Amino acid sequence: MWDKRFVPGYDLFFFKQEPREFKVISRKEGYDTLSLDERTSFLTWNVHHEAEWIAKVSNELFLSLDKDKQQKLLLSQVEYGRGYYFKYKDLLTLDSDPATVAILDDCCLMYKKEKIVVFQGWSWRQLPLSFRFKLLEMISRNFVSSSSLKVGEEMGSSELINTFISSNGPNCFSFTLMNLDKEAAQTYTKTWVKEKEFLSLLNSYGYHAKARNHVTPQDVLVWFQNNQAVHGCYAISGAHVLNKNGQTMFHPYQCLPLSDVMNTWKSSTLVIYSK
Repeated sequence: MWDKRFVPGYDLFFFKQEPREFKVISRKEGYDTLSLDERTSFLTWNVHHEAEWIAKVSNELFLSLDKDKQQKLLLSQVEYGRGYYFKYKDLLTLDSDPATVAILDDCCLMYKKEKIVVFQGWSWRQLPLSFRFKLLEMISRNFVSSSSLKVGEEMGSSELINTFISSNGPNCFSFTLMNLDKEAAQTYTKTWVKEKEFLSLLNSYGYHAKARNHVTPQDVLVWFQNNQAVHGCYAISGAHVLNKNGQTMFHPYQCLPLSDVMNTWKSSTLVIYSK
């Protein structure tokens, strides 16, 4: 499932000025229509805010452009922060087979005096399945904390701990709610819960903000920036929490030391919710 979701057979290209050669929608009007898979594949939340236009371009249309235009278009996306790109030298450590190297060479770009690769559906599908799996594993390691407890080490650990899922969607708020409502947990594994909905549901489960600094079991910890909730997790003790750092399929469910999560979100304001 990861292999199919990671690189679709088309691109979402972002532009600062409306292009003539592609049909586009404004980012303001069209962003909400993007699926969670599209947002994750192209890391749309990272794209520079001045890139106001979005074009959905098939691989066939892209490949019909001359090579120079293809490269300029992809490099502009790297500049805008759209999607993943990889250092060529890092990819060679995964597979140095001549056939694989030839495919990588064919989609190689020069960016800031270094060779990089931006995968698209047409190039991704040409690569051996073994290479694709190795790369996905390499990406997932960047999202995993080595301090996560093993399943069963701590009372209350979810069966999901230290596991990945096959889809994008459930975020930190979803995972927190899974621990408050076991009957609805399966629904939350497929749901991206937004900030206002999360706070409303906390109240419906009898959770309210408390004026204290110490954490107790079954507390919900919520971090705020500019009066908006940006992260949440569930305490299973005064020292450990059940945590998920994002909504992508690469973000695992983990049981982490509270100190680790506190350090990650130290620039935000912590509010403790309890019954």
